[in-house]
Amino acid sequence: MTHFFVTQRYYLCLLLLTAFCSIIVYLHMSTAMRRMADESFSLASRIKLNNGASMPRIHLGVYLMSGSEASKAVTSALDAGYRAFDSAQMYRNERDVGNSISEYLKTHPEIKREDIHYTSKLASNSDYERAWKSITKSVKECGLGYIDLFLLHSPEDWWCVKLWEQAYRRAARGQTGNKAGCQPNRSTPIQHTDGTHRALYQE
Repeated sequence: MTHFFVTQRYYLCLLLLTAFCSIIVYLHMSTAMRRMADESFSLASRIKLNNGASMPRIHLGVYLMSGSEASKAVTSALDAGYRAFDSAQMYRNERDVGNSISEYLKTHPEIKREDIHYTSKLASNSDYERAWKSITKSVKECGLGYIDLFLLHSPEDWWCVKLWEQAYRRAARGQTGNKAGCQPNRSTPIQHTDGTHRALYQE
């Protein structure tokens, strides 16, 4: 009988704890949603990062696009007011996207390179030794002079830390803008592994 009451109390405490956590999460989400509702979102909206830089909130993703399809999409997006584009080494369209942006800038002198935010990602099949050359190749492929935001594509554990070190060194040299980081995933938050805090949110 005593065991029954102990078990019952345990599950009651667990239920109360779950309910409490659910309420906290709900309140947090409600606050975040209200904050987002109060803000004015548009293609010109920007978000400030913890390093003082800012980036557009809305990007055009170019996954599964290549050749003329990518070129038309980028050109149409620029005409519509997009100023941020998300590419990756694994998408195999860095050159197509970069060339389209460069050609557009030539015919629209009122828009400067610094008005465009270009993102790419280091392929997950890279390793530490090849990362440096791989990042350099991406910068050359896009033809934009530099990459504003360079992410690690699907990073894994400590492998992520080593590759991020290479991306950060490139950022320090001015080849990948002033932002680099991991995409939210299963990896250990790497701000706990070195002295540099990331400019982008990471779970």
